[in-house]
Amino acid sequence: MPDPKKECVLAKVTQFQCKRGKYIVCRPIERLFKQCPGVPSVELVQQGDSYVDIKTHSDVNGLEGGI
Repeated sequence: MPDPKKECVLAKVTQFQCKRGKYIVCRPIERLFKQCPGVPSVELVQQGDSYVDIKTHSDVNGLEGGI
């Protein structure tokens, strides 16, 4: 059972997407996850100026700790 006294936190993971041609060119792709006690992490995606939980499509800008 999740502890309601503990708050969710945000975690950022940087991955790289690379293209091979004459040179290998890589660019970073940052992924943002919401981690709450007792439940699986959920990836958040940017939609305009807001971040949205991709499973519930709900706005998470009010999440403690900010983005």
